[in-house]
Amino acid sequence: MFLIKVFNFLKGYVIIQIRGCYIERFINVCTHRNIYIWDTIRRSDNTLLLKISIKSFSKIRPVAKKTKTRVKILEKKGLPIIINKYRKRYLFFAGILCFLVFAFVSTQFIWTVEVPDNTEYVSKDEIMQAAFDSGLKVGVFKRNINEKDLQNQMLYKLDKLSWTWTYIKGTKAIIEVKEKTPKPQVVDNSVPCHIVAEKDAVVTTVRALNGFANVKPGDTVLRGDILISGTALSEVAGMRFVHASGEVYARTWAEKTADFPMYKITQTPTGKTKNYYTFNIWSKKIPLYFKKKSPFKNYYNVSNRKEPQLGKDNFIGISIDIDKYIEIVNEKTPLTYEQTLNYAENELRKELLKNAGENAVLEDLNISVGQKDEEIITVTATAQFNEQIGIQTPVDMTENTENISE
Repeated sequence: MFLIKVFNFLKGYVIIQIRGCYIERFINVCTHRNIYIWDTIRRSDNTLLLKISIKSFSKIRPVAKKTKTRVKILEKKGLPIIINKYRKRYLFFAGILCFLVFAFVSTQFIWTVEVPDNTEYVSKDEIMQAAFDSGLKVGVFKRNINEKDLQNQMLYKLDKLSWTWTYIKGTKAIIEVKEKTPKPQVVDNSVPCHIVAEKDAVVTTVRALNGFANVKPGDTVLRGDILISGTALSEVAGMRFVHASGEVYARTWAEKTADFPMYKITQTPTGKTKNYYTFNIWSKKIPLYFKKKSPFKNYYNVSNRKEPQLGKDNFIGISIDIDKYIEIVNEKTPLTYEQTLNYAENELRKELLKNAGENAVLEDLNISVGQKDEEIITVTATAQFNEQIGIQTPVDMTENTENISE
């Protein structure tokens, strides 16, 4: 059906109205004389609408005369009609031709480089820079890209990758990578070391797997104190050095203070906007404004890009950047003392947990409040954690034996 419509459009056709008392006879004569008509619509007993090709239209005059019907052209359609209408508009067709040539040439270049952003050991910027140094960049001719050479160069520049590949999709280059699994860190157990306190704390649990425990539950320790010693002095064996290992859990404390307003600000758009446009052609930016500045006192900004394409993934190298400024009105909504305090406690709790160690467990949280002024309260949160505080540090072979556990 679609191909038939395309064929009729290329040949050109007219929509005509047939009026008379012998409409059925008109259709029968056309059929008998092999005059192709389609999309017939009966408007009334003596009115019929139909479509007929331009070439066949001249053949129906004798039929209309024979069947005593009147023919009226309602509309002309198709490519021949369009060409005839614009046959003297040379600049119009020249512009279309230039655009088609421009679009075709543009599709022979790379205009977008897509890089994965979910890698763990190699950043997106590193991958992009390696691709750029290897010859893959915006504006490069697609036929100049050798995927195998590009792969080898990128692997040479990024030793953290075990595999990479680039494939071209339209005017987009898509880079895929696979990272090397990092070698596990090998602990050299032959190197003597202590386990010392990372921070001030009160010890709750000591598990010395190797070495000599210097502390017991309930002891208060300061940062740098030896928790599990890697040295010992024996009357039989003399000085001994070992690689201390184990875990020491302790209570630690952290404090955070911040001001919190007893209101919240809501932003409501006024409906006023201002757009700034930038025309991009082949990576060149052409601002369509004289000076860009904020047109409103209070606003938020939204950026968008329009990219015409010839089919999917065939970006033709031109685009429009739209920088939209939207005016807003800031409205102050009062909060109760309890609402402000609850919000403050949640925020301070998040901040304290964020700054705590990975294995820290929050055991207690104390809140104290002060009034800064009528609209602001000062909230202090003191958190108590239970966490592993021991870290390894090399043994100083010349250290004073007074610090050695018996």
